[in-house]
Amino acid sequence: MQVEMELSELEVLVSALVRMKFDEVEVPEPYFGSPVFSAAHNRILDSLISGSRRVGDEGRARRWEEWREWEGRDFERQVVIGYAASLPMWDDWSRDQQIEALGSYCSPFSVAAADLEELRLEVDRNRRPAR
Repeated sequence: MQVEMELSELEVLVSALVRMKFDEVEVPEPYFGSPVFSAAHNRILDSLISGSRRVGDEGRARRWEEWREWEGRDFERQVVIGYAASLPMWDDWSRDQQIEALGSYCSPFSVAAADLEELRLEVDRNRRPAR
């Protein structure tokens, strides 16, 4: 199924989803860690970027690509670390499962593999009491 939307509608939707996910006092369950929510959010943003290019608005496409970058997202980083560190099952997951989960938590932002590993280590440090 496909839904046709105007670029301005996609922009509002992408922005609203990010605010819902990261700007709440409490992390919105079950959406925050949902791979389905993550995939949908990424597809909406991908559609916004490709749609912008299709109509010749390269500036809009580039702005959203730059917005999507993880670098400099300190607030979102702390939300992700705090959420992951609070999960009782975190230590039961394999490294790959932790990385996969972190990718969902960070969406729709583009996070490099090295940054995901750094996040994983930071979560582990936050779960271990200081000595």
